[in-house]
Amino acid sequence: RKFRKEERERVLPVDGDPNLAEITGYPVDVLYANLAKIPAKSVTVFLDACFSGESPKGMLIRATSAISVDAKSSRVGSKLTVLTAARGNQVASWDEDAKHGLFTLHLLKALNGAADAKPFGNGDRKITVAEIKKYLDEEMTYAARRRFGREQRATVLGDGTLVLATYTPGAPQMGPMRAGPSAIAVNENYVEMVALKKANVRSRPSTSAARLATLKQGTRVSVTGKVKNLDWYRVALAGDRIGFVWDRLLGEKMPSAIRPAVAGVGLAVRNITWKAFRRGGVTVLAVRGEVSNMSSSVREVPRMRGHLFDDKDRELERWTFTAPEVRLLPGENVVFSTELENPAAGATRLRIEFDDGRT
Repeated sequence: RKFRKEERERVLPVDGDPNLAEITGYPVDVLYANLAKIPAKSVTVFLDACFSGESPKGMLIRATSAISVDAKSSRVGSKLTVLTAARGNQVASWDEDAKHGLFTLHLLKALNGAADAKPFGNGDRKITVAEIKKYLDEEMTYAARRRFGREQRATVLGDGTLVLATYTPGAPQMGPMRAGPSAIAVNENYVEMVALKKANVRSRPSTSAARLATLKQGTRVSVTGKVKNLDWYRVALAGDRIGFVWDRLLGEKMPSAIRPAVAGVGLAVRNITWKAFRRGGVTVLAVRGEVSNMSSSVREVPRMRGHLFDDKDRELERWTFTAPEVRLLPGENVVFSTELENPAAGATRLRIEFDDGRT
């Protein structure tokens, strides 16, 4: 059975038909080849796009699943440096607050100096490709996971030591970073609260804003107000500073974690996709999905279990794995992934469930 369709990577205009990509799209390898002909010492390409066949609103190509498109990666010349928003099987997220891609937002911050600061860079006022990659892997990937419940990791092709920008500390920052916290409308309210889990304190009420501090689970914090029309608290920090924390991460008391008698009560496994591929001469089954807390309480995510069955519904193989988050707040999602090498021959059906310890 053929699960994947081989395609060239193509840039599709907004009015292009993804079902006729070979006609309405522009091949990326042709783009790179033409850019390589430019008589320049180096050429840098930023692509806020993905090649998975998916978008935040669903599949672009009709009558296909999320694993049916496998674009062949394009090669780049020695003088080209390419940064793209996501890996081949991931979605490039759109940031509604910033009105452009999540990749673009964090790339601009990185180029503006954020990638040169610790722990991403060395503070030499020169921003390299490697420093930008570190910044995106931490900040953009975290924002995609927290806000959209999906995995998004930028890809980089080129020399990591290449300097893409220099900056002067204290110089005016990019537009979205100039808006001070005093301009944000808040309903005043003073109360002591506690971090229900690790919580980032942001400079503005947005997960794309600069991170000012991180509160460990159980840390007490002074809340000074609730942002109007947004699910964010304003909090007091040391040195008369203020910051903002997503309201689901704070509570007036620390709830005891609930470990249900039946594994996974209140949780749901959703959006499972899988594909088989060869790596180093070995067949690998890669599975991705989401765990969602559908309850109104904090839930612990138990160990998870995968099963493979044949066409007669006989179990051929099983394995266990863990999700990246061990505790979920009400309404929170986490993306999980697992791989199985040399899956059983004859498998036609996959099941993912919570491991209750039973055989």
